[in-house]
Amino acid sequence: MGILVAAIQISIKTPLSIFSTVLASTLRMVGYLVVWVSVYKGEDLIRNYEFTDLVGHYLLATALGLGLNPEITLRIRDEIRHGELALYLAWPISPIWKWFLLAVGSRLFPTIGIIIALVSVVKVFGIQVRIGLTPVYTIAALLAIANAFMFNFCLELLIAFNAFWQAGTGSLYLLRTYVVGLLSGALVPIALLPNFLQSMFQLIPFPYFMYFPIELIRAPDPAMVMQGLLGQMIWLILIIAGTMWIWRISLKTSYVPGI
Repeated sequence: MGILVAAIQISIKTPLSIFSTVLASTLRMVGYLVVWVSVYKGEDLIRNYEFTDLVGHYLLATALGLGLNPEITLRIRDEIRHGELALYLAWPISPIWKWFLLAVGSRLFPTIGIIIALVSVVKVFGIQVRIGLTPVYTIAALLAIANAFMFNFCLELLIAFNAFWQAGTGSLYLLRTYVVGLLSGALVPIALLPNFLQSMFQLIPFPYFMYFPIELIRAPDPAMVMQGLLGQMIWLILIIAGTMWIWRISLKTSYVPGI
């Protein structure tokens, strides 16, 4: 718990960083909506998707996109390169737990900030947002969000572990940012894509950990909840197993200082 508290304290001590992150996320969301206003001009529905549905999508995508991305890759990379990992391996708990608590703590206040900002925008401009949560769906949404955070955390670990063998991980991190943004359904709602693309998106993991939580909050239905949670659990088991396998191999075969 001390690690989690320390991460929260660090987050509190960087208000300018939190403010800039919240402002950038909000402005990006507004930019998307400005573009879609011209697309929806003269149209009530596009592929059964109303403009109010789109507003709700981007509001949720902005909040979840900030809260579900640990952004801890570069920190882990530096700890591996500089030999700090050797000290953490002597701890009674795995360094992975340390990184997980740091990720949770560092995301807490930026997420609260963006939620406050988005609620303020909705209230000030009188924006109508559809939220279909009931008590049961709320529990399902919280589970889906927790699964999504864990998936993204494992993805960050896999990229960071590249530092065991390679000098640079920045390009991989940048690639991950663009790929996940494009294929998760956050940038463009999957419901607005052609049918063949919608079918393709069902075969990859990323929509289950962004688009599914968004739709679960916005317009849930029983079939979607069951299919989405099942898909999440399958991909989550696979990525956790893969992450732990790479972690063990990395510790055995790397040439990192102190290990």
